[in-house]
Amino acid sequence: MKFYIQINNFSKNVFWEIEITENYEGDKWHAEIMEIDGSDYHYSGSKGFDTEKQVFDYMRELENFVPTEHFAKLPS
Repeated sequence: MKFYIQINNFSKNVFWEIEITENYEGDKWHAEIMEIDGSDYHYSGSKGFDTEKQVFDYMRELENFVPTEHFAKLPS
């Protein structure tokens, strides 16, 4: 299974797209994170998770994360 989620924080003008894949690269859930800047997508990193709760907790954290520059270090 693979699905995409967009996180839009309009108040901070920060937008993300996350591609989540089940059972990929040794992870139960694997997320590829892209920062959206207008029509440009900037690869920001990837992260593995063991549970759905970890995925959703991370997305909530990412929603409030404001990068200081493109390719900023994502929350760990």
